[in-house]
Amino acid sequence: MRPKEAVVLYGLSGVGKSTYTDLLIRDQSHYFAPVVVAARPPRPDDQPGRYEYVTLAQFRRLANQGDLSYCAEDGVRGYGIHYDHLHADPRTAIITCGSPYNIETPLEAGWINVAIVGDALRGLSLRETDPEFIGQRRKINQDLSRRFYSKLSFMRGMHIIFKNNFDLAPQVQAACLHQSVARRLTHARQNGGPYFVDAHLETGFYAEQPEHAQSYHLFPIQR
Repeated sequence: MRPKEAVVLYGLSGVGKSTYTDLLIRDQSHYFAPVVVAARPPRPDDQPGRYEYVTLAQFRRLANQGDLSYCAEDGVRGYGIHYDHLHADPRTAIITCGSPYNIETPLEAGWINVAIVGDALRGLSLRETDPEFIGQRRKINQDLSRRFYSKLSFMRGMHIIFKNNFDLAPQVQAACLHQSVARRLTHARQNGGPYFVDAHLETGFYAEQPEHAQSYHLFPIQR
């Protein structure tokens, strides 16, 4: 049986994971977002229909029964994807993950790990209006950055490190991300990573630079 194709978008809250997911699903017909099983309370910024909320005990029971194709928890909250939901759809799955407690399962499954980097605080300010909520997410971002996103070992588990430039049109950047992901889906097992990807809208190209390389490759943006 052909392995399931999936792309996992990691990143701090506000950095653009949901925006890119929505744009890729809208503009590229072969992507879909499976429902995430979330062992935590609903949050104000949760998108309707994207989450199935369960208790941590229910989450662990689903994981122990083998019902989750992907699962990660930190003892307080957990996230997973139903195996049946993931594999019933032939399209490439896009999974968003702000708390990257488990990057090994996607790597073992041959999925594409993508870290979205950029000014997360700016993204939060553009998306949210409640100062208290922004403050809460900022503290969580600081903790996640200290534990994961600032670690070289974590970044080396990525296939792509994609820079979100908030001054560029998000739909154009999503097109760049799609092109880079498509290349990794074809060559992920042959090529190492991570690849640093940055859009240059004014030239009509985006740049890919492999780790340790002194030069980068330019690819035309296909819109």
